[in-house]
Amino acid sequence: MLTTKRLNDYFWFHIDLEEIDSTILIRQLKVVIKLRVTNPYRKKGQLVSISPNDWNKINLQLENLYRLRPLRSI
Repeated sequence: MLTTKRLNDYFWFHIDLEEIDSTILIRQLKVVIKLRVTNPYRKKGQLVSISPNDWNKINLQLENLYRLRPLRSI
């Protein structure tokens, strides 16, 4: 799940994104919000994307938590 505000709480299962003020909640991976699919997150009219460095952090924590293979970036 992607939050609308950066949490800055330093839990290993929360990843603060570099380029946007949001946090990925790794432990809530199964949560899918319909609004995020039909109306993607935008900042100043631009579609927000996740940096390669953030993808690496997310994949590392997914592997540690769920023993999954890494996700592909879009």
